[in-house]
Amino acid sequence: SGKTLLSGLMLSTNAMRYEDTPQHVIAVDFHRPLVFKLGSVLLPCCLLALLASCCWSNFAAYVQMRSFKVKGVEKQLGPYDPYDYSGTGVLFKLFVPGSQFQKREVLQPLMLCIGLYVAFTATWLCIVKDVKDLDDSHITYMSTYINGFLPFFLAQFVSGTFSRWWTNRTAGLGAVYGAFEDLCVLLGAHCPSHEFGAQRDALLRYGSAINVLIFQLARKEEELTQLHSDGLLTKDECQCLAESSGNKARLIWQWILEMWVALHKAGHVDRWTLNEAKECVERGRQGVQVIFTHLTCQVPVTWLHLMTFVVTFSCVVLSLKCSVATALHLSRWEDKYYCSFSWEGGLLCHDEVVDGTTRIFSQFCQITMLPFIYFGFLSFCNALENPFGYDAIDFPRQAYAANLEAMGKGYFQVSGHGAECGTWRSPSQSST
Repeated sequence: SGKTLLSGLMLSTNAMRYEDTPQHVIAVDFHRPLVFKLGSVLLPCCLLALLASCCWSNFAAYVQMRSFKVKGVEKQLGPYDPYDYSGTGVLFKLFVPGSQFQKREVLQPLMLCIGLYVAFTATWLCIVKDVKDLDDSHITYMSTYINGFLPFFLAQFVSGTFSRWWTNRTAGLGAVYGAFEDLCVLLGAHCPSHEFGAQRDALLRYGSAINVLIFQLARKEEELTQLHSDGLLTKDECQCLAESSGNKARLIWQWILEMWVALHKAGHVDRWTLNEAKECVERGRQGVQVIFTHLTCQVPVTWLHLMTFVVTFSCVVLSLKCSVATALHLSRWEDKYYCSFSWEGGLLCHDEVVDGTTRIFSQFCQITMLPFIYFGFLSFCNALENPFGYDAIDFPRQAYAANLEAMGKGYFQVSGHGAECGTWRSPSQSST
């Protein structure tokens, strides 16, 4: 009958299609253009060489980073060239100072997520009777939903933490350094002669001591003997601070104001200059207060705990989703899907090999990149809560101290040399 003839033709066609499997296609001795043959061999080799170079470069950077990682040593970056950390070359610089690839609190959760992904995948392949019948649509929807709103809350968390960090630098340290420089300008302008060398040295010492004490107190490493050994405070001054209560970085401003009051009583500065000095002292004291207000009033623990829980839960769901998808792709892999190499045809791969590999690789990228980004931002925010430590992204204490001392001395060095014989002259008048 017609139906029997039609079904017979369909069966014969399916049989022909089955016999025309990729392994037969690959074995056919056909000739492709030479450029395709060379490209099928050289391009994979170039990609492997690039990957090996990237791995070796990062391994060397990691070994160098570990050799210089000494506890208690200043490792802050300070000024850097943005072009060294941007561009595609960043793939060869994963372990540079300041990178999140150095953080144990980032790498440990990442390894946990990868371990869950591998364990879940092996579990589905072992306990499910027919893995091909698994349905990953529901877990994929759940993972997509969670990762859809999580970045919004994480962005708010990062923005708030960064705002606190910037306030510490501008309204905190910036106010302290600005007040100190203003006092140096006032002292150099109103007391320009060398007979005020003791007052100048005292102001330089007190300003540097305040800077050192800010970092010591923020690190909870108060050590007044270091200030005495560095020549910033006398023995009696250190003893006075040790016996005093309160924030010692703020107490030194009292000595600075007393010095200006003594200059006013001696008739060296007028009332207006004394008031200006009082305002500078007030700004500097408030700058120190801003710093330690932010350090003692931390982000609410409920907000931090909630963000950490949501991130961790999202990564666990992501591990489950990626494992189901990977198990599905592995179960559909058949022996007839493979790659073959011959001198006549070059390197040939079945399309299912490339398709399955890219799908599994995409799942692996998700389970590595998303947890790394989430936990990386959490670690970054925790580090910014106290930017006065030893970490690479913390404030460079030594650079700030050197600049503070240099600016103070510079104001005193140029004071009194801007006018000749007490009268202002233009450059043309000075040359004549």
